[in-house]
Amino acid sequence: MPTGFLVSLGDGILSQGDTIVEGEVTFTTDQILGAGEWLFRGRIAGQNYNNVVLDGTYYVGTDGSVYFVPDDGPIQNYVTASVFSAPPYQTPIFGTTGDDQPLLGTASDDIIYGGEDTSPSGTGNDSIDALEGDDTVYGGDGNDTIIGGFGADELFGGDGDDVIRGGQGTPATSQAESLNWSAEGADEASIGLGFTQNTGLMDVNVLIQNTGNFTDATVESNATQYTETGEPFSSTSALEITGAGLGLTATTILTFSTTAGSEMTDEVQNVSFRINDIDTGGWQDVLTITAFDADGNEVPVTITPAGNDTVSGNTITAGPGGESGADASGSALVEIAGPVERIEIAYSNADTAGQLIYYTDIHFETIPITGDPDTLYGGVGDDTLFAGDLDIAYGEDGDDLFQFDPSELSGGSVTIIGGEGGETTGDTLDLSGLLEPGSIVYSNSDDTAGGFSGTATLTDGTIVTFSEIENIICFTAGTLIRTPLGERRIDTLEAGDIVLTADDGPQPIRWIGKETVRASGSLAPVRFLRGAIGNTRELLVSPQHRMICSGHRAQLHFGEREVLAPAKSLVDDCNVTIEYGGMVTYVHMLFDRHQIVIANGAPSESFYPGGVGLDSIEDAARAEVFRLFPELRSNIGSYGPASRLCVKPHEARAMVMAM
Repeated sequence: MPTGFLVSLGDGILSQGDTIVEGEVTFTTDQILGAGEWLFRGRIAGQNYNNVVLDGTYYVGTDGSVYFVPDDGPIQNYVTASVFSAPPYQTPIFGTTGDDQPLLGTASDDIIYGGEDTSPSGTGNDSIDALEGDDTVYGGDGNDTIIGGFGADELFGGDGDDVIRGGQGTPATSQAESLNWSAEGADEASIGLGFTQNTGLMDVNVLIQNTGNFTDATVESNATQYTETGEPFSSTSALEITGAGLGLTATTILTFSTTAGSEMTDEVQNVSFRINDIDTGGWQDVLTITAFDADGNEVPVTITPAGNDTVSGNTITAGPGGESGADASGSALVEIAGPVERIEIAYSNADTAGQLIYYTDIHFETIPITGDPDTLYGGVGDDTLFAGDLDIAYGEDGDDLFQFDPSELSGGSVTIIGGEGGETTGDTLDLSGLLEPGSIVYSNSDDTAGGFSGTATLTDGTIVTFSEIENIICFTAGTLIRTPLGERRIDTLEAGDIVLTADDGPQPIRWIGKETVRASGSLAPVRFLRGAIGNTRELLVSPQHRMICSGHRAQLHFGEREVLAPAKSLVDDCNVTIEYGGMVTYVHMLFDRHQIVIANGAPSESFYPGGVGLDSIEDAARAEVFRLFPELRSNIGSYGPASRLCVKPHEARAMVMAM
C-alpha cells in the first residue's frame, strides 16, 4: 500500500491551493488520478525548500479521500504544503433513497448518483441539475428529471419515466475583466505570499515563487506606470517585484478558474499587460513569459518593446540605459490571444546589483462555455429526452418521446436512436414547427422493419439523423394564421385568441383541437407547393379540409365567385400532392359560425362541425365541441350553413382538369 499525504478538498474539487495535511499516512488505492505537483515548504532529504513546486502523484483511496505521494523523499520537516497542479477530480455527489429535490452539481466535472451510494439503481423520483462541466449522472429507479447543463455530459435515466435534457439555456457572452493589484492593499503592501482575486466571472490565483534572490512583492500605487493612449491599464496600479542580485529572482504564476455558475470556461483570451522599468545599471532585467492552455500546452506570447530592449522568443532582455516605470523606453506590451489558463512570468538578473520590475494590471476576456456533445440514455420506461446540438440520444426500452428546444440548436448535428425494447406504441420523434414539408429523407420508411430511419434537415440547418423511430410528428403545426396582430403559428393559438376572417373580420376562437395520426392512407396530408392555390409558403392540410377556389372557372362551373373544394380533390401530382410517411398533427379551429381564414397566405375554411367533421375528431374532442354547442347533440344542422358553396370531389376534379 502506498504512503502519502491527505489532501483537504474543501469544496469537493481538487484544485490549486487545497491544503495538503501534515503527516504521512498509508492508504489503499481505489483510483490513480495521475501526475501533479505540490507547493512545499520544509526539508526533504537534507535540503530546505521554501515554497517550491515539486512533482508527485495524486490518488483516490478506498475511503473516498484524495492523497498526494511526492516523488522526492524522505520528508524530514513539514512546514506547509498545498496543491499546485493536479488532474481534474470532483468528489461524487450522492442523493438519498427518497425523492431528492433538487440535487445540484457544480461548475466542475461531476459524478452524480440519485441514490445514496454508487449503485446506478438508486431509488426515488429525483430532480438533478448537473450545471456546468463534463458530468456523469445516474438517475436510478424512479421518475427522474435530469438536466445536464453546459458541458459534454453522460446522462442515464435508469428505470422509470424520466425527463432528460442534455443542455440548458443560451450560453453566456464573453466579458472583459481585469486583475487589479491595488485592490489587494495600499501602496507598498506586501503580497508576496500570494492571493486569489475574484474579477467578476473568474477567480485569478496569484502565486509568487521564490526562485533565488527574491526580496519582496508589493502593491505599487504611487509610482506612475507607463501606458499608451487608448490602453486599459491603470497608471497607478502595479505589482512591484524586487530582487537582490545575479541569477533567478522570482516567478509570478497567474492561474485562471471560473466561478461557480458563471457559465465560463477555466480559460481566458485576449490577455494583455505591460512590464515596466526594464533597464540596466549594475543590473540587467531579463524576463521570460510562458502561457499554457487548460491541457498544459504552451500558447503563443507576443512581446512588443517600446524601447531598445531585445526580444528572443518569449524572453525580453533589457538594453543599455536606466529607466523608471513611467518611461516608454523601459516598457514592453505583453499580449496572449489564448485560450490560456496559466501564465508564468519568470524574472531574473543578468548582473550583480539589486533590481526591481513592475507589472501593470492584467486585462483579459472570459470565454463562454459553448455547446458540447451530450449522451442521453433513457433506460427502462417511457422517457422524454430533449436533445441539442451534437447530442446522441438513446431511448432504449419503452415508448420514448424525443423533443428539441430551439435555443439549443444552431445548425449542428443530432443523433436519435429510439431503441426497440419494451414498446407498446413505439418511440416518437417530435419535429413539429422545426422543419419544412419534404425535409425528411427516409432510409427506411417501413416502421415494422425496425422503425423509421433517415435524416431530417431543420429550418436552422440542424441535421437530425434518426433510427428505430415508430412515430414522427412533423407537419401542419407550423402553419401561419393571419390575425389582427400579424401572422401566428397555429400551434400557438388558444381558445379566445382573435383571428382575422374573410367575412366577419376579427373573431374569437371558440375551440381549438389537435390530433396526431399516422400519415398514411386516407389520413395522409395534402401538400400545396408555394403559389399552388395562392399560398405564400408551402401548406399541408388534411385531405378533407376544404380550400377556396375562385375566379372565372368557379363562376363558369358553379355560378359562384368562390367555392370550397376538398383538398384531396385538388391533387394534380405536380403542385398539389399527397405527403405519405411519418406522423401528422392536424389542428382544428372552431368559431361561432363557419369562417374563411388565411393559412400560409391561402383562404381556407375553419372547422365545420357537421357529420363528417365531428366523425373525424376523437371522442374527447367531440365531447368538448358538444359542451360548447349543446344543440349539436340533437340537431347536427344547428350550427348553420357553410360559408361558401361546398362542391363535390368529382366536381372539383373537373374544375382542376379545366385549368
